Amino acid sequence: LHPFQSEAIQILRESSAHLICVAPTGAGKSRIFQELARDPGRRTLLVSPLAALARQQAERAASLGIRLVESGPGTKADPCVSGMWITSPEALLQPGRRDQLRRWNPDLLVVDECHCIPEWGENFRPAFREIPPLLETFSIPRSLWLTATLPPAAREQLRKAIGSTVIERGAFSVPSNLFLSVVQVPLADRAEVLQEWVLRRTGQGIIFVPTREATLRMVRWIGATGKRCIPYHAGMSLEERRALERQVSSREPDVVVA
Repeated sequence: LHPFQSEAIQILRESSAHLICVAPTGAGKSRIFQELARDPGRRTLLVSPLAALARQQAERAASLGIRLVESGPGTKADPCVSGMWITSPEALLQPGRRDQLRRWNPDLLVVDECHCIPEWGENFRPAFREIPPLLETFSIPRSLWLTATLPPAAREQLRKAIGSTVIERGAFSVPSNLFLSVVQVPLADRAEVLQEWVLRRTGQGIIFVPTREATLRMVRWIGATGKRCIPYHAGMSLEERRALERQVSSREPDVVVA
């Protein structure tokens, strides 16, 4: 374990605390709640913002021997067992789901990618605003809020939403293997510049665009260069998305447009 992982685990094992942990992407933040979830009798409620991420977390938990109490729509939690319950913010708003959670009585709330609360909670996905009140609603004594980046204003907003004494550990930093570059390009030239840039690159990459329609347009545009290119967006069925994720895992496409 890295020092920040060991410290976070110790804090949450030895006290009723609410901990915000900021660490770079790939540093191992998930290892914290995975270790905690293996404690005998632990009831961990994990809120994950993306379906694909939740599936990865469920697979990893199962590989570690962590019981998946509830991991998707249509399944029901057994109130007599401990383990990990993985859910989306929207699922938490369902009355039946809340009744099940209340009976299950989680003792640890984990919010992955918690920067989504201030970033998405106002307009895009208002269900994120309902996550901090869960601490009081279900009398959850400890919580872990994970992110790679949380600006000062957003951090203060999250602290107020949690409402109790909050411990903070870690700080934003760019991983040593990540290079950041910003290029200003006129709107009319962006597709052409991006196409040329992709042609110069080797290996796999992801292009993010603002809409589903733009996703399909960009796939056609990049695909015309001969690059193997696939789209990925929320309008696809679960089966379609899983098939695409398998393609990415096997390194079949050159470019994913999401």
